[in-house]
Amino acid sequence: MRKVKFRGKRKDNDKWVKGAYREYRGKHQIGLNIADEGFYWQWFDVIPETVGEYIGMNDINDTKIYEGDIIVSSEYPFKDREERIYVGLIKFVDFYYCAELHCVVSDRNGISTGLEKNISEIYELQVIGNKHDNPELLG
Repeated sequence: MRKVKFRGKRKDNDKWVKGAYREYRGKHQIGLNIADEGFYWQWFDVIPETVGEYIGMNDINDTKIYEGDIIVSSEYPFKDREERIYVGLIKFVDFYYCAELHCVVSDRNGISTGLEKNISEIYELQVIGNKHDNPELLG
């Protein structure tokens, strides 16, 4: 069973916070249990568009992957196929996490795709940023 965890950018200082998520009295909040024993929560108001869930897996550098992350991945040559390098955005679609992939480097010219792949079908992926801090990585 995977641990449910969220992240979001705090409204007061624009820094990332990770923990539990709730909507409370019209506010979007990420909370941290700061008690050594029992439960005592500290809640931070976050920018709603920045909230993303941990997808339950890590990249090749053991970095946790969240919705909204930007990843890079290679597709290695198989017999007559060329190597391709993709940049993708992690998102939740139709009950599963996927990456909307765009080919950025290829042995052949003219290849560019908007391919959506289930996250479990992508090999050797690496988080290189997120759509909020690094939108330029999506081209």
